[in-house]
Amino acid sequence: MSRQPTKASWPTGWVARHLGISPITLRTWETRYGIGPTAREEGRHRRYTAQDVERLRLMRRLIAEGARPREAARLALVRVLPVDDHVADADTAELTASLGEAAEHLHLDSMADLLDAFIESRGVVATWCDVLRPVVRSVGDRSVHDETCRDVEWALAGAIAAALDRSMRANQVHVESGRAALLVCCPEERHTLPLRVLAAALHERSVPTVFLGEMVPAQTALAAERRLRPAVVVLWALRQENAAHTLARGLHGPVVLAGSGWDGFTAPPARATDDLEHAVHLVETLVATPADRE
Repeated sequence: MSRQPTKASWPTGWVARHLGISPITLRTWETRYGIGPTAREEGRHRRYTAQDVERLRLMRRLIAEGARPREAARLALVRVLPVDDHVADADTAELTASLGEAAEHLHLDSMADLLDAFIESRGVVATWCDVLRPVVRSVGDRSVHDETCRDVEWALAGAIAAALDRSMRANQVHVESGRAALLVCCPEERHTLPLRVLAAALHERSVPTVFLGEMVPAQTALAAERRLRPAVVVLWALRQENAAHTLARGLHGPVVLAGSGWDGFTAPPARATDDLEHAVHLVETLVATPADRE
């Protein structure tokens, strides 16, 4: 069964910054007054839902108005505070800014915490489209004109890749011959992040994948196809100069040409797409109804 995105939940550090109080104060309130995360998974960091945040906001306001902390906590805990979906959505810009700030200062732990929270609450596709792609694009554009930003771009890409790997490990899917998607970067293609996103999104949907990494030699890709006999091969190229046309024509099974590098190239019956959601749909459909590879 595919994992469905959970209810929005945020790490302690972000909640503390959002409310203007220290993480120590948050933990003190939880210990002394019982006001904190309403749900915790064994072995996982604290996660605050939108309603948890609203309760803490109310407690802070009551204290500012003169209530004692214990009384403020009691009132906040008994108050019914319905939170509509738009409340969590309204925080997206602030959370995205927090991620950019953490990347700017190379705060890897904060980046990991925020990325895990985004993926757990929104799912991989929405996280990439709504949050990560704009941040990656912004940092990448800056690094083109300012070499001092290269470390920020490197750290952000590494943190995102690590978060995607954690998500895939949490959604492990058994791979068997003829029932998997083989994800391949063209031999000259170094930019793997979008293909990693596709792999993690497919794992969320219980679609087995094999991801070979960056700059895969053509003979390696062909050998992997012969060995795995995948239901579909996804061949990724970000730039047109990196699109391996000969390799695309040499693959034997169903092929999805992913990325803007394939613009203007046709190799029927291969399907081309530069849209993540469309790629997920294509691959999921082809794996569900694999062609006869004999």
